[in-house]
Amino acid sequence: MAPTENDIWPGEPNTPFRRLWAEVKDKRVEPPRSDVRIAVTFEDEPGGSAVRRDNSSAWVAQMRYRDAKGRETERLFRCLRLTQSFGKMNVMAWCYEREAVRQFCVDNIIELADAYTGECFDPLLRFEQLRDSGALGCDDMVLTDLARVLQFMAGCDGEYHPLEREAIVTQLERYALRFDGCEKALERVVAGLDDIAPDGTDLVRAVKKFSRMRDGARFCRFVLDSGAAVIDADGRQTPDEVRWAVELSATLKGVVDRGALH
Repeated sequence: MAPTENDIWPGEPNTPFRRLWAEVKDKRVEPPRSDVRIAVTFEDEPGGSAVRRDNSSAWVAQMRYRDAKGRETERLFRCLRLTQSFGKMNVMAWCYEREAVRQFCVDNIIELADAYTGECFDPLLRFEQLRDSGALGCDDMVLTDLARVLQFMAGCDGEYHPLEREAIVTQLERYALRFDGCEKALERVVAGLDDIAPDGTDLVRAVKKFSRMRDGARFCRFVLDSGAAVIDADGRQTPDEVRWAVELSATLKGVVDRGALH
């Protein structure tokens, strides 16, 4: 079951952020799927209908997993949050086989690999890295959130054109120049772009954080311009893409206008 508005922002009135989330809540970037998958025929531990996100959110990988009963499956998943329980690290994730949130114990991951390149990782080491430095291995979380937003805008319509990726890199470089970004952080984020598959919740949470920045109005104006550049990069816009992009633009413009009044 998908999270509800009250799950994510309990008690919050009908703000532009809620309206934006209502438009994008069922949308996400779809990572590539392997040609060979092991069918899942049993229930494992559900993770609940709504999961708080942390900095690991949107990182995508494939794994071979052994459950508590010794049964093995292959999974394609998107990380949402890392947790600790009884001294063990767990991954709350969106499982693409189940089309639902699931919890996986890191100790039970037999093999872990990049969903795009096939590069293999030591599971515990990799998730410790995600816990410490986020989905893109970068200390600049504003840059990481900007990458999530732009990656979502480029790929949530099911198409990810090379010109859109080019435009994302250009906008991230503009961020580094205009907001004193670190060159090393920029390199890490650009290198990891293809490893994330953000969803609508990632988008809205990032925009809310942007709005609360000390210079939020200026930064949201930058995000507004960057998003438009990414959407226009491939020369076409689907009606569905236009609808949620308009809502996103209205939300960002609201932040910009409020900032202009202060």
